[in-house]
Amino acid sequence: TRTMLSAKRKKLSKAVLEMLAKKLRKQADDAIEEFRSMSQKLFDKPNSIEDLVEQREFMKTIPDVLKKFQDKADKANVDYDLIEEFYYNLSQEDFNARWSMIGWPRQLEGQMETVNETLVKDEERFRKNQTNDQNSFEDRLDSLQMAVAGFSAHVDIRKAAEVSVEARRVVKQLKECQQLAQLYNQRERLFG
Repeated sequence: TRTMLSAKRKKLSKAVLEMLAKKLRKQADDAIEEFRSMSQKLFDKPNSIEDLVEQREFMKTIPDVLKKFQDKADKANVDYDLIEEFYYNLSQEDFNARWSMIGWPRQLEGQMETVNETLVKDEERFRKNQTNDQNSFEDRLDSLQMAVAGFSAHVDIRKAAEVSVEARRVVKQLKECQQLAQLYNQRERLFG
C-alpha cells in the first residue's frame, strides 16, 4: 500500500507538472503569435502618408504591449523555474517556445528601430510626391481657369449643345479638383 500510494503521488505530481507545462506552452504560443502579428504589421510598407502615420501610431502602442507582456513573461518564467526544480524535462518544442517568447520583445525593439529609419525615408518620398502632385494640380487648375474664362467668348446659340457638354466636363473636373484639394490639405496636416 505504501508503494501504491507513492506511485499514485508520483503519478499525480507528474500530471500536475504536465498540466502546468501545457498551460505555459499555450501562453508562450499565444505570446509568440501576437508578436509575429505585430512584426508583420511593422513590416507592412506604407503606400501613402496616411498609412505611414497609422504605422507610427501603431508603433507608439508597442512599448505598452511589451510592458504588459513582460509582467506575464516574468510570471511564466517563475512557473518554468518551478517545473525545473522538480526535474521535469520540457520537450524541445516547449523549450524553444519558452526562449522564443523571451526573445521576441528584443527582436521587436530592433525591428522598430529599422522600421523607424525606413519610415523617415518613406516620409521624404511621400513629401516629394506631394510636391509633384501639387504642382500638377496647380497646372490643372490653371487650364480649368482658362476653360472657364473661355466660356464668356461663346455667343453663338447654335453651339449651345457643344458648350453645354464642355461646361459639364469642366464642372466635373472642378469637383475632382475640389476633392484633390481636400486630400492635399489633409496630407499637409499629416506632414506637420
